[in-house]
Amino acid sequence: MPIGSGPSSAIRVERERGPAVAGACRDSAAVLRDQSPGGVGGLTYVAWWRLRDEGSADLVAATSQDGERWSAAVVLDSADVGHVGCARPVPGIWVDGDNVHIVYSMKAREGPGVFLSHSMDRGRTFHSPVAVVYGERLARASVSASGSFVIVAYEDPNTTPTRISIALSTTMAHLFEYREVISPEDASASDPTIVADGQRVMVTWRRGGDTTKVITRTGMVR
Repeated sequence: MPIGSGPSSAIRVERERGPAVAGACRDSAAVLRDQSPGGVGGLTYVAWWRLRDEGSADLVAATSQDGERWSAAVVLDSADVGHVGCARPVPGIWVDGDNVHIVYSMKAREGPGVFLSHSMDRGRTFHSPVAVVYGERLARASVSASGSFVIVAYEDPNTTPTRISIALSTTMAHLFEYREVISPEDASASDPTIVADGQRVMVTWRRGGDTTKVITRTGMVR
């Protein structure tokens, strides 16, 4: 059964690399099993890039209770115009009860950027994407949330060398009101991960070209 043609689709997730379906960028897919307080026990979310013939892609998502039978794929964003095939950053997923946040990077008509789309019904439908930041290049990003508080950490596409920045929303990602560069000036930084526990935030990233050098910064958002 082709993706999106009915209540379930022939999607398989292999080795946490993403869906084994035609056109899927499996190494650029994100898989998350919901373990959040108030979440749906056992529900698994997957988001992946589905290639078009000319090398651009749609960002799509699906859910499963058992890892075998999946919902029809939902298109989160179809505005990509970057003809880069599967050379794309992996999306980031965060689940907070019924709320699902997916952050990703693509080249929109206005230019490359980091975007976020969220669902309030466990991934059945998603709101229109919101731009987190625009810049000169694609960037890896991570998202965390608690209620209306949503925070994104990303490779800042407007810094040289690349540094890590955060963007904060207090309106469930309908608008990002605050941004700050948080990694030091003296070295490039990449591959951020962010976790928020209430207003306490922990961000980790890799320093320079050393994949073993991991930096952690913690703080409170007031």
